Amino acid sequence: MNDDEFGLPVRRELPPEVRGKLRAALEEGMNPAVGKGFSAVRRPLAVAAGVTLLFGAAVVTAQYLRPTEGPGPAIGQTPGPLQGVRLDASKAAAELDRCWAAVQAEGKAGLFPDRSEWVPVFTTGPEAGLPGNDVNIVAARAGGKPLFCETTRTTVTVSDPNAAPAYIGGTKTGAVMFSPNGVISAVLDPSWQVVGYRVETAAGSSSGTPVPFGDHLLVQRTGYRLATAKITLGKDLSPGGQLALPPAPPPAVSVTDRPVTPPPDRSSAAGRFLGECLAKAQNLVADPDRFQPGPLLTVGGSELVTSNDGDIALVCSSPPAGDRGPTLDVRSLPRDAAPVRATLFNPVGAVGGSGNIIGGATPPEATRMTVRFGQGAMLEVPISHGAFGLEMPEHTGFDLPELTAKVYDATDRVLYDGVVTIR
Repeated sequence: MNDDEFGLPVRRELPPEVRGKLRAALEEGMNPAVGKGFSAVRRPLAVAAGVTLLFGAAVVTAQYLRPTEGPGPAIGQTPGPLQGVRLDASKAAAELDRCWAAVQAEGKAGLFPDRSEWVPVFTTGPEAGLPGNDVNIVAARAGGKPLFCETTRTTVTVSDPNAAPAYIGGTKTGAVMFSPNGVISAVLDPSWQVVGYRVETAAGSSSGTPVPFGDHLLVQRTGYRLATAKITLGKDLSPGGQLALPPAPPPAVSVTDRPVTPPPDRSSAAGRFLGECLAKAQNLVADPDRFQPGPLLTVGGSELVTSNDGDIALVCSSPPAGDRGPTLDVRSLPRDAAPVRATLFNPVGAVGGSGNIIGGATPPEATRMTVRFGQGAMLEVPISHGAFGLEMPEHTGFDLPELTAKVYDATDRVLYDGVVTIR
């Protein structure tokens, strides 16, 4: 096999001056420290193995692997594996831009590497198993340092890249940030190939394994207020495998950059109760200001308020004195176009008995509602801000009795008259 078989031009020796220029250009591209136009962070990732020089045909090609958008890994940093996570590059760019804007607005840009040095590792979005936890997270490295950018509909939270992680003794696993949305962000010991977590609070607990991670960065949603929780991480969930995770450094930035308008009612009796209940409950919902108070009820010796934002409904309740404090029950509403949508809560009692609550959404202009369970009596149901709530009557069997409702506006015009599906 020879060059003629491929139709290549005749080989010719390069003139010394051309050879010297090409060698200098090649060395410059491979060594960004001496190259013009490349910093120590932004540089070509590699030079392609083949450099073909065809002088006789006046063709000179030098192939480089072009850098991706944004800076590459810091010098000496070897990216680790991704386990159960992925990177949505366009989403990461938008979220990191929003976090950078919040950093600038707070006058803290000087504490962070420049935005051009923020390199996303992976992204995570809301999880179906945690209704109301509408949180987007980007795990990244800024100038080689771990950085976590967390956003909701109304807030931005950014970890402090200059704060040392709170390490578990004898390991390289450490807490970087505990966010107001109940998210654990941490760096992971390279020797930990599988990770389990456990969070225990007065209101309940959550645990799981394996925890997703990427490039030795870990993010875990818990749905609980972390400041007062007991948190452990380990290579598995066995009692001996779990190690206490120390409290994380505070975020560098935690702001509301897109406030709810109009602001929620927190001055009426129901509004005050809902505001205090959301602020004190050990379990969490993201962006609590998006929830206007529904009716204030007393059920089974407890006060409670229902609310919804159209997609999810919640009951925030305050059990009798001496109990574990306010609790929050959050459920997804049926995703359909029905004027009245309902779900079943069990904030203070057993399903099928006194204390079970049916709550949900009505048209926003609704002011009055009547309901009937099966062939029972007609009941008046309180409504406020498009939310309703009522205690489910005692019944036998496993199936709920059929619920029918009639909903009116302020002029007594019927907005809906029919069956309400409870999900």
